[in-house]
Amino acid sequence: MTPFAAEWLDATSCWVSDSRSFGGAYFGEPRPIVGGIKSITRDAHLDNLSVAQLNAIESETGRSFTHEINIAAMCNDPYDYQLLAEIAAAIAEKYDCWIDFDWLAAASNLKFRQISWSEDEKVYRSMIGNAAMAREWICHPRFHLIK
Repeated sequence: MTPFAAEWLDATSCWVSDSRSFGGAYFGEPRPIVGGIKSITRDAHLDNLSVAQLNAIESETGRSFTHEINIAAMCNDPYDYQLLAEIAAAIAEKYDCWIDFDWLAAASNLKFRQISWSEDEKVYRSMIGNAAMAREWICHPRFHLIK
């Protein structure tokens, strides 16, 4: 049993009922969360980002990343988004990760970093942040996540 899960269903999904042990505020009915971790290799397909996007993230952060961690909430209630963000922040804190918030329109005072990259003759944008930025965003009155 890890502090992230109340009950593991299999290797990629679990139910979370209490996020207080990892700095969150959720305590209630168990909520379904899925996810996984994958080593990054430049010649392999990445689950949720392209090599061009990875290059943009690495350029912005000045870091080289070795793994891609994906998590998702399986429900659409506001506390599912809060729980998902709390888990992302906890993982980012523990493993010194950056979080890709997709095209999130967050308040400008939160200091998220915008990245952009080109592929297939299109320009894409995304917002990235570290654990501290994620925790500030969770407490913000306009908090939301992109599903």
